[in-house]
Amino acid sequence: MLIGLSAGDEKTLSYTYPEDAKEEKLRGKETEFHIQVQTVKAMKLPELNDEFAQTVGEFESVETMRKTISERLGENAREEYDQDYYTQVIDKVREHATLKYPPQVLEEEIEHVLNHLQQDLARQKLDLETYIKMRKLEKDSFIENEVKPSAIRRLERSLIMDQIAREEKIEIDPSNLEAAITQTVRQMEASGEYQKARKNITQDKLADAIAIETASRLLNQQTLERIKIIATGQSTETMTAPEPQTEEGESAPVTEELIVTEESKPDESLGETSAEQ
Repeated sequence: MLIGLSAGDEKTLSYTYPEDAKEEKLRGKETEFHIQVQTVKAMKLPELNDEFAQTVGEFESVETMRKTISERLGENAREEYDQDYYTQVIDKVREHATLKYPPQVLEEEIEHVLNHLQQDLARQKLDLETYIKMRKLEKDSFIENEVKPSAIRRLERSLIMDQIAREEKIEIDPSNLEAAITQTVRQMEASGEYQKARKNITQDKLADAIAIETASRLLNQQTLERIKIIATGQSTETMTAPEPQTEEGESAPVTEELIVTEESKPDESLGETSAEQ
């Protein structure tokens, strides 16, 4: 429609909105747009050579850059596929599990989801109140209809992960944990996150927080790997449900459900970072 116009040219266009347009008041209406071209610009792409490759990263050549980018894209695709697969498997477990946790834990998780959402919005130069107004929602209904369901999913998935790790007796190798902590610290120092964190807490507390977060991440990875082995039939062993206790403390008949209770803080590996997911 605008091809061939030059700077200073003007043109009038007519457009009829479709019947399924997002804005209901515009559906089926014909609108006229008057356009004036202020300037015309073109993008000149640099020559794809070794010199260019060296300016965009630590690549020796174009071939190295292509190979590295291809590997990264493939790795990202595999991670996304695995994450979706793990989520589906754990949600299947949720359908047949008995989950028990006090309401206070859910309230904490709701606050956790809100904090994550606020951090995401801050990176987009928005705040929670503005975001809710933009969507023409009330804060209470937003929390009840979007934040709370997301918090429930996060909480229940993390509790299931924790229970499976216990049932399968999954433990972290100390040498792997030490190496992972060292790598995490190096990455934080390279990105400047370590220095920022040191401004708010002492070095000892920061070290403890890094160790806990790293240990949780490693435990989650090992648990997910074990879940995949079981779900894909690579193992002849199956997860056995614990014996639920009656009110008198006697063992009740074993069921096929996985009994999960809130005995520790939920992890965040499978949680959504946005209340809309």
